[in-house]
Amino acid sequence: MPALLAGPLAILALVLMLLTLPVTLPLALAWGGWKRRRQRSIIDRTCCIRCGHILGQAALQAADADHVAELGAMQQRFPNGLVNLLRRADARCTACGATYAWDRRRHRLRPLEDATSPGP
Repeated sequence: MPALLAGPLAILALVLMLLTLPVTLPLALAWGGWKRRRQRSIIDRTCCIRCGHILGQAALQAADADHVAELGAMQQRFPNGLVNLLRRADARCTACGATYAWDRRRHRLRPLEDATSPGP
């Protein structure tokens, strides 16, 4: 009997998803924007553990630039393959280069392993 209900239940789920999309899509976009603003406001107040410099938006842009450069290097190294590289650092101190990852559970930046070593 459960096998007979699998098709109609799948169709019902698809119809419900399509009917609720006009409500859920704007809510999801607003929630994502709120989370990004919250993360940016926290990063604007966070100091580097190595040098004490305030990270701010420049730290986010530096981590983005590093990630794009790393992706480009991998694509040059493997020109005929798919490159799927996980992002490790979400922020990088522009003064000393310490890297940080966003802790989604605690809503704060946590230093990565290489950030605890003494600076140059």
